[in-house]
Amino acid sequence: TSAQATNANVIVLTWGTTVSDLDSHLQADSASSASPSHVYYPSSNQGSSSAWAMLDIDDTSYSGPETITINLDSSSGPMRNSVSKACYYVRIYTNNYSFSQTGAQVQLFQSDGTVLTNFDVPTDTTYTTKPYWHVFDLDSNLNITIKNTISSSTPTCS
Repeated sequence: TSAQATNANVIVLTWGTTVSDLDSHLQADSASSASPSHVYYPSSNQGSSSAWAMLDIDDTSYSGPETITINLDSSSGPMRNSVSKACYYVRIYTNNYSFSQTGAQVQLFQSDGTVLTNFDVPTDTTYTTKPYWHVFDLDSNLNITIKNTISSSTPTCS
């Protein structure tokens, strides 16, 4: 994780060795003033301590991890100031695989290393017609709304 993770929550995506590349996405809702509003590769915003979130690691060669740090600088930190809601989802970047073949898991950690929650990918046997796993949404108070759904279109915060 990045040096900023001491005042942050961290999302960690891991997967098995069958699929070479999954991608983490953290998207602010359209009413947010966050910059960038969508954290993923290639707009990772790596190393910027003023960003509300950043992609720390983009792994492209099997199993991960990919990590996104959510900046919580203080009780009124950057996420709370600029994002009313954010949705976290995973996209299968490698073609011709279903999520059931990935062995994917997402963990959300507090800055002290405590695991807030774990998500195992839902069983889905549809190939690339459904390449998105909408894992959860976060509001500005970091309340988690579990989604855990597979779809063919990019998830939105709702």
